[in-house]
Amino acid sequence: MLNFRRATVSDFDKIRDIISEFDEFSCELTEINLLLWQDIYDFKFCILNDMLFTKNCVNGVTTFGIPFSKNMNKGLAILKEYCEEAGLKLKFFAVQGERLELFKQNVDEEFIYEPVRDSFEYIYD
Repeated sequence: MLNFRRATVSDFDKIRDIISEFDEFSCELTEINLLLWQDIYDFKFCILNDMLFTKNCVNGVTTFGIPFSKNMNKGLAILKEYCEEAGLKLKFFAVQGERLELFKQNVDEEFIYEPVRDSFEYIYD
C-alpha cells in the first residue's frame, strides 16, 4: 500500500534522482514549489520500489500525478489498487512529456484529456 506524506528538504535528493530519469521539464516538482504549495494543494508523495507517486487535493477532489516509473503498467496497477482500497476515483494531472506518452501507451481504460489553462507553465517577462 502506498504511504503518502508531505515532502521535506531531506526528501529532495531522492525525488530529484527519480524525476531526472525522465525527459520532462516542469515546475511541478521543484523543491521550492513542493514546500510553498503543499498546504494549498495538499501535495503528498510516496516512493515505492524506486517509483515516485504524487497526489494532491483541491476543493475536495484528489488527483494523482502520472507515476514516475519506467514500468508504467506496474505504477498504474499500484495506483489503481490504492484508489480501490481508499475509495477514490483514479483521476490524473499531468504535463506533456515522456511520462504522459508512456501513460497513453499503457492505459487500458479510456480517459478524457482536458487542458487546464490555470495550470499551464509560464515564464515571466
